[in-house]
Amino acid sequence: MRERRFRHFLSLLRTVPPPIRLLDVGGTPTYWAVRDLTAVEGLEVTCLNLEEQASDAEFVEAVVGDARDLSRYDDRSFDV
Repeated sequence: MRERRFRHFLSLLRTVPPPIRLLDVGGTPTYWAVRDLTAVEGLEVTCLNLEEQASDAEFVEAVVGDARDLSRYDDRSFDV
């Protein structure tokens, strides 16, 4: 079921013009790194977590922060 939802999500992402800035609150860089996202041009993922996480994928930035305070980001900083 999760894979099917992700495929649907990818089909929706492909309709967004690049660059696509995605904020994943509580997500892990590894989740995005293991996905085949080569078909999504210009994808930039920011994973926001309370604790530091490493990111080996060049399109994934791991950020330490609290989802209750997103003041570091301007309005409309992310598309998804």
